[in-house]
Amino acid sequence: MGILRKEPLRLAAQTTVGATAAYLIAQYAGLPEPSWSVFSALFVIQASVGGTIQSAVWRIMGAGLGLVLGLVAIFLLGSGGWDTLWSLMAGSAAMGFVAAAKPGLSYGLVTVTMLILAPGIEVIEGAFIKAVEIALGAVCGATASLVVFPRAAHRQADLHLAEVLHKVGDFLKLNASCIAAGQDRDLAALQSDVEDELDKARQMAAQAHRRFVPGRPDERARDDLRNQVQRFWYTLTLIDRLRSPSIRAGIKSAVPLQDLKVMKDAAEHIHQLADSMSQHAPAPNWRAEALADQGAERQSLDRSQLENLPLEQMQQIFALSFACSTIDQEVASLTDHVTSLVDSRSSHRR
Repeated sequence: MGILRKEPLRLAAQTTVGATAAYLIAQYAGLPEPSWSVFSALFVIQASVGGTIQSAVWRIMGAGLGLVLGLVAIFLLGSGGWDTLWSLMAGSAAMGFVAAAKPGLSYGLVTVTMLILAPGIEVIEGAFIKAVEIALGAVCGATASLVVFPRAAHRQADLHLAEVLHKVGDFLKLNASCIAAGQDRDLAALQSDVEDELDKARQMAAQAHRRFVPGRPDERARDDLRNQVQRFWYTLTLIDRLRSPSIRAGIKSAVPLQDLKVMKDAAEHIHQLADSMSQHAPAPNWRAEALADQGAERQSLDRSQLENLPLEQMQQIFALSFACSTIDQEVASLTDHVTSLVDSRSSHRR
């Protein structure tokens, strides 16, 4: 997908703008340590607007809580010499407990530590200035995400799901070609790409979910589609495991041609589903005319050929044929879920 290939450039531009703005504003405001603002801007920027805003909010909250806990530790246990050690132990333990329960607040571990180890002459004033510097950087990062090539989390999730579908189609097509030719190819890199895109889709979907309000219909449709893609991917990995050297010679002559046709037609249809998602277009219908009477026209496995095969190889071929027979149903379900997501997005925009 062209848009996803431009993602590093988009994030680089946002990071540059956010960090530069944080530094210039901090310098203009006369803040003593602009580096706090710059670091804060750098690390809040995420792959989507929603993710960046969430990160900025959590960073500000975490930093504020860490500063408060640091102040409490200093005033209760003191600062300097052994007192610094006791304050550090108490402050980091308290913040660590909070961060374990709410990982989004983990930045407080940085602020509580820095405040206790280098409190300065005016402790309260120093803590307030650090809070301002951190908040400034977080706001600059969030603003850069909003104005420099912004990308909504739900749109990112859809693009990653479309990329998953595209790669799944490639994987299925290559498997069918290998089985038809009785050959083998190393598809580990493609499998890794699919898993990576699925993980990114999960992350973007999590960022797209709105907090404290009911989910939109497109959020539920997106989750349902992602779950269906995951189930279908499990089916395909089963087929790939059955495409082993021990059965390649028997597969070419024993597996019905209809199975291979289903796999190739399904791969082409999945590519069309990916295009539908990336272009906001209606999903194409599944069940080509050649497959409409699949149940009646399906060839049976050649028993005479199977009789001469070892039992384990025979079982693998039957398992492969069964997995292929489920592809038709799985692709039909995928089509329904893509249609549901496209329709829900259209109704939400209206």
